[in-house]
Amino acid sequence: MGLKLRQLTDGRHLVQVIYTPNGVIQDCEYIAEGKSARNFLKTLRKELKMALDEESYRLQEKKSLDNEKFYRHFGNVTFRLLKNGEKLPPNIASWFNYDRLKTECFERHEELTYMMEHKNKENENGLTRSRRSLRENFIMPGTKWCGAGQLAEKYNDLGVDRKEDRCCRTHDNCRINIGAFRRRFGLFNFRPYTISHCKCDRRKKRDSMELLRVPGTKWCGKGYSATRYSQLGGYTRTDRCCRVHDLRCPFWIGGMEKKYGLYNWRINTLMHCRCDERFRACLKLADTSVSNMVGKLFFNIVQTKCFILKPVKVCTQRSWWGKCLRRGYMKQAFLRDNLSY
Repeated sequence: MGLKLRQLTDGRHLVQVIYTPNGVIQDCEYIAEGKSARNFLKTLRKELKMALDEESYRLQEKKSLDNEKFYRHFGNVTFRLLKNGEKLPPNIASWFNYDRLKTECFERHEELTYMMEHKNKENENGLTRSRRSLRENFIMPGTKWCGAGQLAEKYNDLGVDRKEDRCCRTHDNCRINIGAFRRRFGLFNFRPYTISHCKCDRRKKRDSMELLRVPGTKWCGKGYSATRYSQLGGYTRTDRCCRVHDLRCPFWIGGMEKKYGLYNWRINTLMHCRCDERFRACLKLADTSVSNMVGKLFFNIVQTKCFILKPVKVCTQRSWWGKCLRRGYMKQAFLRDNLSY
C-alpha cells in the first residue's frame, strides 16, 4: 500500500492529510475557513452527480463499454451514502476528531520547520535516531534504498520492490557524491538528498524518480526518463503536455531553491502560472482518462500553487555601512493558487 490522502470537512473546517503506509502523517493542511470547506463540498457534490450519471448510463447501455474516454472520470471509486441519520462506520468515525487532527497537523508543521531550520546543526546520529526524520519521509514505499538516504540495516537488505531497490542501492554506493546539506569538491549541496557524479546517474536504469512517474509516460511526474526530446510514452497526448510543461516554461523555481525573491520550500519545482495554465488547457484538450488523472493529481493535490512576476523597486548597490547608493527594478515572485482541475 502506498501513500494515503484523506480530505475531511464538517462544513466549517477542511483537513487534508497525507499518511505514509505505516499510518504516520507525512504532510497536512488544516484550514478553519468556511469558504474552503464549502468549495470542497461543492466539488464533492459535483463529482458525486457525475459518478451517478456515468453509472446509470453504464447500466442502461447493453453493450460493454471499453471506451477509454467513457471511463475517464470514475473507474475505481466507491461512494457510500448515509441516510436517515445513519451513523458513520466505526473505522471512519475515528477520522473526524478535528481537535486531534489539528494538534497533530500543527505538531508536524513544527517538526518540519525545525528540521529545515536546524538542518546544518543536526548530526548523522541524530538523523538516524529520529523516528520521523527528513530522510525517512522521502524513502519510496516498498524500497529501502530509493530516496534520500536509506533504511537498510545491511547491504543485502532490500525492500519489496527488489529490482528497483537494487538499482537504487548501486547508485547510492557511488563513491563520488555530495551529501545533503554538505560541502565537498568546492560545492555546497543545499538539497535534502545526495547528489552523485553524472556517470553514476547515467548508470541507473531506473531511479527513484521513475517510481513517482505516471506509468505509460516518460515526462509526467518527478523528472523524466526519455533519452531524447522526441521520445514519448504510450499515452502520447498526455506525455506531450508534460514535456512542454517541463521544458518550455521560461520561469520556474526549483525545489528547496530561492529565486525571484521567493524561497520554494517544496521538493517539487514551482512554475509560473502561465505555464501551469497552458499545461491545464493541454490536458483538457487531450481529454483521456490518463490526462484527466494527471490533471487532478497535479492541480488538485500536488501543485496547488504557482507564481507570477511583478517588478519591484530594490536597492542594487550599497555602501560599506549599508546606505543605498543605487536603486533599480527586479522581478519579484508572488504565490498564487492554481485553478482546480
